[in-house]
This record gives sequence, structure tokens and C-alpha cells, in this order.
Amino acid sequence: MGRSPIVFLLGALLFVESPMPGIAMNLPVSETVMGVLLAGSLLRSGRLRAAAVPVVMVLLAAAYVWLLAVSITSDVEWTRRMVRIGMLFGFALMLATGRVPLRPLIFGMGVGLVINAVLFFAGLAPDNYQGALSGYILDKNVAGFVYAVVPLLVVAFIRHPWARVLVLLLGLVLVFETGSRTGLAAMILGTAWMALGGRGGPVLRAALLTAFYFVFIWAEENLASLDVFGDRTGTDWFRGRIDDAAWAKTQQAMPWGEGAGQAFVLLPPEQQPFFFHNSYWALIVEGGLPLLVLMLAVLAIGGLGLGAAGRRTWATTAAQASVLVILLVSFRLGEVFLTVYSMVALGGAMALWELERRRMAQERAHARSTGAAAP
Repeated sequence: MGRSPIVFLLGALLFVESPMPGIAMNLPVSETVMGVLLAGSLLRSGRLRAAAVPVVMVLLAAAYVWLLAVSITSDVEWTRRMVRIGMLFGFALMLATGRVPLRPLIFGMGVGLVINAVLFFAGLAPDNYQGALSGYILDKNVAGFVYAVVPLLVVAFIRHPWARVLVLLLGLVLVFETGSRTGLAAMILGTAWMALGGRGGPVLRAALLTAFYFVFIWAEENLASLDVFGDRTGTDWFRGRIDDAAWAKTQQAMPWGEGAGQAFVLLPPEQQPFFFHNSYWALIVEGGLPLLVLMLAVLAIGGLGLGAAGRRTWATTAAQASVLVILLVSFRLGEVFLTVYSMVALGGAMALWELERRRMAQERAHARSTGAAAP
């Protein structure tokens, strides 16, 4: 998992969505940092041979080629988005193979988010939502997602139970401060998954996932009535207009999709563009059902560890919880699957499953050499 101070510092900047100073392309700091990490990974050999990597690599390649072909035939401007998606897929695979040290990256992200919150409440970071925590993430709904998913990844590397509890409590407080009902509900359910998801067989866990979905939808609808979140009547009404238009566009989209960057709607009378608030619909509009199926298969096999040989430990269950947050938040946020944070969760989960598989193999080898029964 590595001990790299440089990766730690880069991880602390990986959430910053402000434009990179001195670059005319309006490139976010997060994407610049990801590019630096990718370039550095080319100088390192892979230290892990995660069992899921070949399958996930094929699925990601198929998703990329499919979306590229759809975009070219649809005659849309796809260059920048497809370059970004290619970088994201490569980043996840570099994390899964250990070319980018995972532990310092995750810890750096966690420390960076705490610093972002401190600067925000000190009045030194951007405040675009009248007191709702966003800071250098710039968008409070994205901030809710990031503050929900990163603590779940951090606790995967913490051994002491009391320290895990403190990290999760701090994460819940900061998600609450973003004002994101979606992020708060998703993180609560992700935490519950860590307590319950490692128990029982596949049928029980599938039932638990289904129950979590309905609880999430209920929480999304009913948290709006709590005074602590303020009066959201106007914003919810406007968001409903966007959702209605997005669903209509999703239904009218070609079965193979409309091409990269087409997950937006134009609202009358000004015909102002607005991005989707549902990542599932966004994938369908961009690449049709094939793209959606491919991305869900990637998260199921690589993130949730479908068919993985390793045991479910605290670390792998925490990784599953981070993927669960991705799957839930995607119902109410338009760009979740194809983000830096989702790729960190995906690559990190594959690495953690591989480490557990190695540990099991070492235990079996030790048992054979000593004549003892394998644990």
C-alpha cells in the first residue's frame, strides 16, 4: 500500500475542483493531480495482481470503445470528455495494481477534506451556498458525495475501533454540514453496511441491498420536511423540472445512446442548459443500456467483489460500503460513476480484495508447512 509523502500531498488536493491557476483550459486541480499520478505510475511496476483486474479491464475497454463509437457516429463534441474518461479508467486500474500507493492517497484525501472544512468555516474557502459546506469542491451536492465516500475508504486502513468510530462520526457531521440529504442518507446506509454487510450469505446481502435502496428513497423524500435542512420547496420544485425533462430525454434517447456529454436538458423559456440529476439516466443517454450495464458490472465485480475469493474483512466491507454510497448517490446526482472519487473507490476495492486473497493463500501455505488446519 506504500508510504509516499508525495502521493499523500497529491491526495490532499485530489478533491479540489477549482481551476488550475496558469492554465487557459479551465482544467480543475483534481484532474491535473490525477494526470500527475498517472504519469508517475508509469515509472512504477505493478505490485498487485488483483484477480478482478483482467475482467474489469475488458469491461472498461468495452465501455470506452462503445461510448467512443456512439459519440463519433452521433457527431457530437466528444474529445475532452473521452480523454477524461480514459484517464479515469486508467487511474482505477493503476490503483488496483498498486502502481499508485493507495494508503497515502486515501489518507491524503481525508486530511485534505478536513483542511477544506476548516478553511471553509474560517471564511477562507469559497462559500457558494450561504453557509452549506462546499469549499474548494465548489458544489454542495458533490461535497456531500465526497464527504460521504472518503471516510468509508479511510476507515478501511484504520485498525483501532475507536479511531474508526471517530472518523465515521466526523464524516457524518461534515456531510450534514454540506446540507446534502442524499449524501447524509447514503453515508448512514454505508455505515450500516459495515455493521451488517459482512454477515450472512449472498442472498441475505442482496436482500439487505434491496432494503437499503427503499430506505434511501424514503429518506430522500422525507428528510426534506425537517426544519434543520431549511425550506427546500423552491429548489425541490426547480429540481423536479430538471428531472422531468431529463426523464423525457432518457425515454427518447436512442437505444445505443446519444454520445458523450449529452446528459443535459434545455429548460424553457431561456433554453438554459442543466445537467442531469441522475447518473443512471446520464449513462443511458450517453451510451444507452450497454454503457449502463457495463459500468454496473464493473462496480459489482471490481467494487463489491462479486465472485472474489477473499474473505469479507473490515477493510473489504468498508470498500463495499464506499461503492454502495456511489450506487445510492447516483440516483440523485448526475455525475457520479465517471468521477475521480468513484475510480478511487473502485481501484481501492480491487486492491483490498487482492490483499485479502494473498493473506488467505499465505495462511494456507503456512498451514501446509506446519501440518496445522488452515483458519
